[in-house]
Amino acid sequence: MVKLKKFGKAAALTLAIASGVGFSGAATAAVVATSVLEITDLKLFNATTGVPLLATDFAFGLLRDEGTNTATLSGFAPVTITGSNPTPSGLLDLGQACVGGPCPAENSFTHTTPPPAGGTQLARADSNLEGDPIVGLSGDITAFGANASTVAEVLLTGNGVGGGDSDLGLLTRFLLTSLVDVDIRMDFFADLYMRAFISPTNALGSSATAKANLTFNITDAATGDTVFEWSPNGLVGGIIGGTELADGGSLNRTMSALLPGDNFVVDAAGSQFYSASTSLVAGTQYQFTIGHVVGADGTQVPEPGTLLLLGAGVLGLGVSRYRKG
Repeated sequence: MVKLKKFGKAAALTLAIASGVGFSGAATAAVVATSVLEITDLKLFNATTGVPLLATDFAFGLLRDEGTNTATLSGFAPVTITGSNPTPSGLLDLGQACVGGPCPAENSFTHTTPPPAGGTQLARADSNLEGDPIVGLSGDITAFGANASTVAEVLLTGNGVGGGDSDLGLLTRFLLTSLVDVDIRMDFFADLYMRAFISPTNALGSSATAKANLTFNITDAATGDTVFEWSPNGLVGGIIGGTELADGGSLNRTMSALLPGDNFVVDAAGSQFYSASTSLVAGTQYQFTIGHVVGADGTQVPEPGTLLLLGAGVLGLGVSRYRKG
C-alpha cells in the first residue's frame, strides 16, 4: 500500500511538472511574436500640379485586391482565409484566421502586446482594406485614399510551435493606361509595431520572430519590365526608377528573439510620412502592385526548472519501482 502511494505521488509530480502546473515560479514562461503594419491615406497625385489623380486621367483602369490570412499552431488544424475583390472594389475585409485562444475580436490591430495569461496558446492573422488611391477608380464607391491594416501574432505560454501570416499581400494590383505623359507622386502614412519576446524563465531553444514588408512595384504590362520599385527602409535609397521624397522609417524588417530574456520592440509611436515619385508615358499600360505582408512565428520549449523537476519526477518513479522489486 505504501509503495503504491509513493508511485502515485511520483506520477502526480511528473504529471504536474509536464503540464506546467506549479513549480514554474511567479513568472509565466512565454513566447510572444507580434507584427502590426497600418497604412493610411495612400494617395496618388500629379507630381507637377499637386492635383489628385482621377480615374478619368487614364484610358483604362482595373483594380483588384487580394489577401490571405493564415494561422498555424501545434495540436490544431491550420486555418487559411483568402479573398479578393475585382473592380468595383476598394473594400476587402478578410476574416481573422485564429487558432487556439482566447482569440481577440476581428480587426483588432492594437500596438501593444499584453503579457499572455497562463495557458494561452494562440496564433492569428487578420487584415482589412478600404478606399482607393485614385479618385473614382472604383466608381466612387469608396473615399479617396486607401487604408490597409494587417496583424500577425503568436502567444505561447505552453510548449508548442505557432505561426501567423497576413499577406494582404494586401496584394493590390491595378492596371492603368495614362492618357498623357505625367509625373506621379504617391503619399501615405504608416504605423508599425513589432515585438519579439522570450521570458527569462524559458529554456534555450525557444524563439520568436516578427516580420513586416511593404513594397511598391510598377511594371510595363506588355513587356514585364520594371518601371518603378520601392521598399521604404528608413534610409536614402531603396528605390528604382523614381525619386524618394520622404521615408519616415523602415517598413521592411525582420527581428528575432533567440535567448531567454530577449525583448525586442519596434514602435513607430505614431504615423510616419512617406512619399515618392515616378514618370508614366502616355499610351503605355502599367501594372501597379502593392505588397503588404506581416508575419509572426514562435516556438516554446520547457523551462529549465521544469526539465530538472521532470527528471526528478521520472527518477522518483524509478526509485519507487526499484523498491517495489
